[in-house]
Amino acid sequence: MTRRCLRGASIVCGMDTKMIWTTTPEVMATELPDAVVILDEGGEMYQLSGVARAVWLALPADLETLTAAVTAQFEVGVQAAQADISAFLSEMTQRGLLTQSG
Repeated sequence: MTRRCLRGASIVCGMDTKMIWTTTPEVMATELPDAVVILDEGGEMYQLSGVARAVWLALPADLETLTAAVTAQFEVGVQAAQADISAFLSEMTQRGLLTQSG
């Protein structure tokens, strides 16, 4: 299945680019030199590195801000970055680690 993402639109990969993403209050996170370790309220641990780490550390932010942070740190195009970030935000929201507002 091909995911269609529009650059420069207010909707990217089915996601409103103006929504502000933030961590849920119940989540505890520790920043390490090359990773972020997250503990959810149920005691499940996650380790984020690379782009996922960069996104997490840029929160709270909207998709445009997160995309700018990722493309500044990694050699990736805007459209690819937005698709990856959108997938990450969706997954972390489903796991109860992120919320959105705006």
